[in-house]
Amino acid sequence: MSKRILLLFCVVVLTACETPQENMNIEPAVMVKKAKPVYPPKALAEGIEGWAWVRYTVTDKGTVINPVITSSSQPDVFDASALLAIYQFQYTPRHVNGKPTSITGMSYRFEYDLDKYPENYHQE
Repeated sequence: MSKRILLLFCVVVLTACETPQENMNIEPAVMVKKAKPVYPPKALAEGIEGWAWVRYTVTDKGTVINPVITSSSQPDVFDASALLAIYQFQYTPRHVNGKPTSITGMSYRFEYDLDKYPENYHQE
């Protein structure tokens, strides 16, 4: 008898602890302005190509903050250019249930390809 009461008690407690799932309406952040990076002059002169991955947060205002290089083919060559460019990106912010919210963990890969120079790069 006491086992049945204990079992019933556990079922009641566990059921009461469940949190109802809220229907969330999420609209993702959308890039509205993408900046062209500067092709580093030394890399250009020496014919160096490569890439840099940047991870960052998009604020509830659509601006980029806290960028970090997560990997790069030439860390001493392309990282600074990628970081400068990512700060110029603009987004419509992510909305959760109609409210603008920040989102962390966004990422972008900058490619440095001489075949696409100069049209894909900002000129200093």
